[in-house]
Amino acid sequence: MELYIQLAEAFIESPGAVLSILQISKKLDIPYGTAYNRIHQLAEMGVVRIVPHGKAKLCVINPSNPMASSILALGAARKTSKFFTVQKELSSRFSKLKDVFESRLIDHVHSAILLNPESLQISEPTKEILLDESYQALDFFLILPQDKNNPPYLESELISAGASSIQIVTPTTLLGMLSEKENDAGLLAYQMLRKGLLITGFERFFSLVMKAFPSPNL
Repeated sequence: MELYIQLAEAFIESPGAVLSILQISKKLDIPYGTAYNRIHQLAEMGVVRIVPHGKAKLCVINPSNPMASSILALGAARKTSKFFTVQKELSSRFSKLKDVFESRLIDHVHSAILLNPESLQISEPTKEILLDESYQALDFFLILPQDKNNPPYLESELISAGASSIQIVTPTTLLGMLSEKENDAGLLAYQMLRKGLLITGFERFFSLVMKAFPSPNL
């Protein structure tokens, strides 16, 4: 499954990208035969589409197949779990925020992203955090469902748990942001969010990404 995740992620580094199997092989540093076999397996599941182009085979992710979002979501969830496993040992502040999302806000938030996880990176699990906690800004990007009013305690809960700032949008607003073509504004917005750490709503977030960046017709 790990390789399936890596293959799917290769396509969304530049959403809507068209990649040959050779490019995928080089990108992931895996044998061409391995890339060929796994890509064809994903094609059989409908996750990617393959079109012969001369001697090459061009591939795109299939945004209409929900399994694509599921695979990407699984990869993001694993990344978040690994990150918090380390941070729980070193930062009660970060652990408290995660607990607030899981216990208090999970039914009210479409997706949530920590925008600056790099500020909490550590050199080794046994070493101290590189930046002092008093200077760590925990900036969150929240996507709230359209059909629900903001819970009155939402922002106060997160601020009390240690959040520094909170940006709130609806799924429709985010879809509009990501779909903006002028000056590659949508792609830049996506890349900003991609650097963040998904806290909740993994599959819902990638479903929006798939809608915003439809694959080209080959």
